[in-house]
Amino acid sequence: SGGAEIMLAEVAGQGVSEVTENLSAAFVRNGIEIFAAADKLEQFRLVQNSYLSIFLVLGGLGLTLGVLGLGVLVLRNILERKGELALLKAVGLTERMIMKMLAGEYLFLLAAGVVTGGLAALLSVWPFITAPGAPVPYKLIFICLLQVAAAGLISLFAGAYYIFKGDLLRSLREE
Repeated sequence: SGGAEIMLAEVAGQGVSEVTENLSAAFVRNGIEIFAAADKLEQFRLVQNSYLSIFLVLGGLGLTLGVLGLGVLVLRNILERKGELALLKAVGLTERMIMKMLAGEYLFLLAAGVVTGGLAALLSVWPFITAPGAPVPYKLIFICLLQVAAAGLISLFAGAYYIFKGDLLRSLREE
């Protein structure tokens, strides 16, 4: 017969060596391998942790690409609104007031994205988190969420800085 075959035996504490010797003698032609159930479970756990590490790396790569995409999207949107922002400045709003307006718009979107993504991530790893004895990397999760929020804020302020650094009135004339 092909494939792997497993035989489980429950043995009292003192009789383990005797049962091991008897099984080794009985199955010497079949190539028996005897080990404790805890050791086999540890091997399975190592395989599971390897897969989780791979998915963590892939998730980190996806998070990095998402953060870069968020930054590009915010910068592009602010650059497209250059004429609108120039008009607001021309009618008397200060750069600080315009910045507060932009921050209000994008901070809501950023917060909604972080909360939605965080809940989706929590839902996907819920079975792992609730498993007994599972180490949950709360610090890493918090750092990842902070990274997304910081990238959104940096891209917002970078776009606003770029807009306000240039001549807004000239861009209004071009509109």
